[in-house]
Amino acid sequence: MVGFLLLGGLYAAFIYRWRWGIYGMIIFFPVSGLVTLFFFPAPLWTRLVKDILFVLPVYAGFFLWGIQNPAKLISVLRDLPILPIALLALLVGIQFFNPALPNRMVGLIGVRTWLFYLPMLGLGYQLVSSKQQLLTLAKVMLIVALIPCIFGIGQAVLYYTGEHELAYAIYGAAASDVSQGFTSFGDAGSNFGLVRLPSLFTYVTQYLLFLLSMLPIAYFMAFRPNRKRGPRVGYILILGTILIAGFASGARGAFAMMPAILLLTIMLTTRLARALPRIAMMATLIIGGLFLMGKLLGGGMGKLVGYISEVTGGYLSGDLTDNLVTAFQTTWVGLGSGMATGPARVAFNSAEEAAANAAGIESFYAKAVYELGLVGLVIVAGLLLSLLWRGFKAFRRLKDPELRLCAGSILAFLIGIMVYLLKGAVIDYDPMNVYFWLLAGLLLRLPSIDLSGLPNSPGRAQNVSVPEISQKAAVAP
Repeated sequence: MVGFLLLGGLYAAFIYRWRWGIYGMIIFFPVSGLVTLFFFPAPLWTRLVKDILFVLPVYAGFFLWGIQNPAKLISVLRDLPILPIALLALLVGIQFFNPALPNRMVGLIGVRTWLFYLPMLGLGYQLVSSKQQLLTLAKVMLIVALIPCIFGIGQAVLYYTGEHELAYAIYGAAASDVSQGFTSFGDAGSNFGLVRLPSLFTYVTQYLLFLLSMLPIAYFMAFRPNRKRGPRVGYILILGTILIAGFASGARGAFAMMPAILLLTIMLTTRLARALPRIAMMATLIIGGLFLMGKLLGGGMGKLVGYISEVTGGYLSGDLTDNLVTAFQTTWVGLGSGMATGPARVAFNSAEEAAANAAGIESFYAKAVYELGLVGLVIVAGLLLSLLWRGFKAFRRLKDPELRLCAGSILAFLIGIMVYLLKGAVIDYDPMNVYFWLLAGLLLRLPSIDLSGLPNSPGRAQNVSVPEISQKAAVAP
């Protein structure tokens, strides 16, 4: 009864002020894995805690806000890629009834994975309405992000100094599952190798996706124009902490994606004269992180760099072409929503059946073909390209240097994730399924925030003194 009363109060608060729910979810994400670990072996509902506690009441609150403010809702929809979203929703709904689906639960999970978080695009657009609100949001995101980062780095130090049991102690009976059977990536027959250390999350990819989502925010806060030296150093340290946490997690994608996103951010947001110093600073942070990892692993930095070049070379190559060939050899019209969706595994009778139905499809774009057919791939590509084009136009329109830096950082993040989708359907998993759309919506909103800060603009109140009014009246014809 107490639990239902608390849940009812939470729903009432988030429906009344839907932005509170977004902040609550942001605070919850860094520790969300503890729910699954506490209830291990976790029942299915533990994977839906975020949706039950935050997403559903936030959607209800935003819906009520839209009813009360129809003009504002129309302005939100006008700036979003509504046509490809509508076409995707229609196609996913049709594929839900595909006779090739083994059961309706697979289709239902597929529909949820494809469509459930798309409204976050509109919520991200309406989340902030001023630069001050943007800065508050960024500060909250980075403060809570330090919790899993510091824990994960400490965990890596414990593991690589020989305290293996202590490093995995927080997971209890789930230790083998969260570490993928204590998998080590390194030279065969040696003690040198990276292991999965997912911090407070339930698997290392989820941890990496969280860190990637924090990168654009950390970069924006670290290099904001006109920032005082003390706070700037503090945010640069936070950025460095996120980088080191990614390298220490054991996720191979961190060594490829984190430097790539940062380099792209510098290229988008910095003029050549200032780009070189920032590239040097980012290189220092990255090399410093790799040096620390090399020391912890005991193989030296040279061996670590050689290992990284080997694993990342095969990490992103071949997956898209192989997966697309498999998908097109299987179907041109799609087998139905959920057939190659990772979370839909729980709807199959066994892991073997799930693997057989998915046919080894990992690439997000190949998954679109496998589930939705060639038409689905075209619609999905159209949605992502439309979002990218709108984001680029928003970035080009901005004049305020701080907002322009924020826009460029988010745009680089979106491009990086779209490239990462060649490897896997990372947009299907927490917390990327929320942050990708939320940050994209925020990017599209930034030009209106920029305009609201200009004199005589519709979004800015004009403060005119009485003497000034009198002088204007005196010279009026």
